[in-house]
Amino acid sequence: MIKNGKYFVEPQQQDMNIKELFKFLTSAGAGRKVDGSGLAQGVWTPDALAQYISEITIDEASIDLRTVQHWFQDNNKGISDENIAILAKIFGCGDLKATSEWQVVMLKASRRLREERRAIRDINNNLLHVSDRSSSNLARKLGMLFHKGGGFHLVVFTWTAFAAYALLNIILGLGHIVYSPINGLDKQVGFLWAPTWTILPAFILPAYIFITSHMITYWAYVVRGELSPEGIVGWFKKIYTFSTLFWLIFVVCFGFIFAFQWWGLYLRVYSEGELGNFQIDRNLVSLVRPDLISAKESLIGSMFGFITTAWYVFIFLVSQLFLVIIISDFEDLSLIKKSQNKNEFREIINSAGIKILNGVFRCSILGLLFALCVKVQGVYLSSNAENIFVWLAVDFQHFLGWADFGNEWLRTKTASQLHSFFMLFVICAVFLFSAVKVQSSVFRIDRKNINNSSIKMSFVIIILSINLLTAGQYSGFSIILSFCVAISIYGLYNPQLGNLHE
Repeated sequence: MIKNGKYFVEPQQQDMNIKELFKFLTSAGAGRKVDGSGLAQGVWTPDALAQYISEITIDEASIDLRTVQHWFQDNNKGISDENIAILAKIFGCGDLKATSEWQVVMLKASRRLREERRAIRDINNNLLHVSDRSSSNLARKLGMLFHKGGGFHLVVFTWTAFAAYALLNIILGLGHIVYSPINGLDKQVGFLWAPTWTILPAFILPAYIFITSHMITYWAYVVRGELSPEGIVGWFKKIYTFSTLFWLIFVVCFGFIFAFQWWGLYLRVYSEGELGNFQIDRNLVSLVRPDLISAKESLIGSMFGFITTAWYVFIFLVSQLFLVIIISDFEDLSLIKKSQNKNEFREIINSAGIKILNGVFRCSILGLLFALCVKVQGVYLSSNAENIFVWLAVDFQHFLGWADFGNEWLRTKTASQLHSFFMLFVICAVFLFSAVKVQSSVFRIDRKNINNSSIKMSFVIIILSINLLTAGQYSGFSIILSFCVAISIYGLYNPQLGNLHE
């Protein structure tokens, strides 16, 4: 229908909300001039509509392009009553009666959108505040823990556990303690000399929590709101689909790392009083230095130590799982927008893809540093060095020819090699999954915008992984170790590795 030389769509009472109705009218070209065949001269675009509004509202408050773009996007932002009045003039083709009719229809559609939002908020509140005993409860609580305060609660808890355990070790006299595995060697196995109990909980793990928390907040509370009307509700639905894996991680950490290792290994050694060739650390030193600490005190200290270790690994694995959930959700939403031909979301998906991959890369670096602390500590305890600093210094000097003798090995066995290899496998698997999914998702949306930084990131991960696997196994490893730590610090600062674009 033509009215005043423009394409007119008859107002009808429909069950659309304002976003759906606006999309229908702009796609139909309602209010645009007609061509020779009586059809609208194309559809409304954000630029064209913003320009036309500026022409007909000279004496009124102008509407910027960004506001108009929000109308076109599939988000939770509605259209104000004042702006609906302006749109009604356009869709009514300047006819007073048609303008009035369209204004009534659009206001009803706007109220419908507000009602839908209210219903979603109610669902959201139920998801966040209603406790249940289902398997999803653990996933929901962990999701809230990583979100609240940017992960600050988790960091404070981790630091508190670290400080409490450090105090316990100092009270028990395990801060500095040596034993003699061979004649003439006093080997340091104290708490304050172990990177797994100092550097890891004080610096690496808190940074790991902060970055993971930031990624969850950015994706679930910022980007998802732009890509999906469900917003945060959809995020918690996604988390629930992984509930079984959250419980599996809990069982592995507190069932295997704590119960099996402490109860099945350490408690057995204490009860039998025989070390065999088991590696001596501060938890077992009472068996060779009963003059300094009793077996009972050592047993209590080791129990709290394994509980703390289980907590550290639990946070590590849960964070890795959250990264997988973010990537999976990102891929699903990008596929939906691709199938709907939503080109206006191209910039959002491209930007989110870069930031998500940066976050995964940072978490991978911190995870590898986590595993490196475990590996280095285990390898040192199997060496004949007096302390970990002497161990590194002797390796450095021997490689440069400044020392005649390098480090030698004690005949002991440890599970740290297995632990570090398991962590390495998880980290590399998650990083590879993330890089492939993010790149493929961005490529589907915009074939011209391919970020090659993932290749450089992969190269860094490979270098750090090789260093982790071979640490302490050859002369000069301390030099490579220092180099890899420097690369890690730079990668955390600039994950794009040369391009400061975030």
